[in-house]
Amino acid sequence: IFARYYSFLILLTTLAIILFIHYLKNGKVKYLIFLALVSTIGIYTHYYFFLLILSFLAFSIATKKYRVFVKRIVLLLMLLVFLTTPALFYFFSLPKPQSIGLENNFLKIPAIAVTNLTSWETLLYLYYFKDFLIYFPVLTMLFLTSISLVIFGLRQWPNGFRNLFIALILVPPALEILASYTIRPLLHLGSLQIFLPPLIVILANGITKEFKKTKLLTLAFLLAIFFSLIFLFQSSFTYSVPTEDFKFFLNEYKKGDLILLSHIY
Repeated sequence: IFARYYSFLILLTTLAIILFIHYLKNGKVKYLIFLALVSTIGIYTHYYFFLLILSFLAFSIATKKYRVFVKRIVLLLMLLVFLTTPALFYFFSLPKPQSIGLENNFLKIPAIAVTNLTSWETLLYLYYFKDFLIYFPVLTMLFLTSISLVIFGLRQWPNGFRNLFIALILVPPALEILASYTIRPLLHLGSLQIFLPPLIVILANGITKEFKKTKLLTLAFLLAIFFSLIFLFQSSFTYSVPTEDFKFFLNEYKKGDLILLSHIY
């Protein structure tokens, strides 16, 4: 079984954001209870999920209208720490990959900043193969058009929750950058994609508004995505060794066996 948690975490992130917005709108405790349940599952799935709750807290503190909810969100955070104590115990007590030489300490700020706008595997490809002449223009266009559409989407935001989505985009990488430079580099930066939902909502809003005007920025963005996906396939193929991935099947496969494989290959 080749199992990954990304899709599940993205689902939980989306549910958590929806529940939090409903809670802000009417203050009903039931939404906070559901949020606690979803967040507990999320934290047991990946410790980055804590950053989502900290984003909610930062937004509530920074927004005068919603400061009345700060105490309850702090209580929610304390409850989550209590409910996830077993996970936190094992997280801090078990040996870490850093102790066996797998510390991920390159491209700290660039990797964290662009991991949601481009492919982490593409960055690995660039790091190992240094072929910037082909990839740099495409990644630059992807970065510039993404940022432009996000800014455009934020400026055209239709309701009062714009600051919440800004917090959801900025708080997690800010805390990770702080941890990377003060404590130790963090692992699995690709898992930052669990915070993609708010970014996608803002990006979609920017595309919707821009597409009614010139359409040029959106078309350039789509072209950059298309070519970056080609790089994703190339980097995934060259970064891993196919024979290692399939060695198990070559040795163990028997006629009639069924194989379910969810992988880039």
